[in-house]
Amino acid sequence: MRFSCPRTALIWLTAVLLFTIGCEESVEVLEYEEKLVVFANLEAGLPMLDTVYVSYTYEINEAHESGDKWVSDADVWITGAGDTLEFFPVEGRPGRYTSSSFELIESGEEYMLNVEHDDESISASTTVPDSFIVNSVTSDLYECDGEPVFVDTINLHMNENSIPDILEAMFSGDYSS
Repeated sequence: MRFSCPRTALIWLTAVLLFTIGCEESVEVLEYEEKLVVFANLEAGLPMLDTVYVSYTYEINEAHESGDKWVSDADVWITGAGDTLEFFPVEGRPGRYTSSSFELIESGEEYMLNVEHDDESISASTTVPDSFIVNSVTSDLYECDGEPVFVDTINLHMNENSIPDILEAMFSGDYSS
């Protein structure tokens, strides 16, 4: 019984030392600052068919499903290749903007995206790379685990398709012809 008190003290001392050694300094939490953000996609040889998206950032733990940060009253335009493409809000689709221009995006040209909303503005520039060609697969019969599988042909070769064909496929979701 003589040793129970020093043994208990040693256990407590060890526990306290392990606890204090195992503690880390507190991490500085940076204050969240809401920022204007934009997404756009330029593709050489095609008109600006894709939608430009404008919104504000969300905090890391903030739910974004409500879409309350979409911005539908911004000024959005892209300049390049001697043209200015204006974008207009899409009715009923908050934060989405499209252009009515069918000017083709030129490879090798520099384009500048500009967005202004209230007192904020953002811009970005890029030089559009040369387009590349992805050939369509012509075989519609494949093998999977030794068994033949029929697969509809998907025509990916843009030079084989007219702009109206591409638009029709985009809106219908049928890419088989």
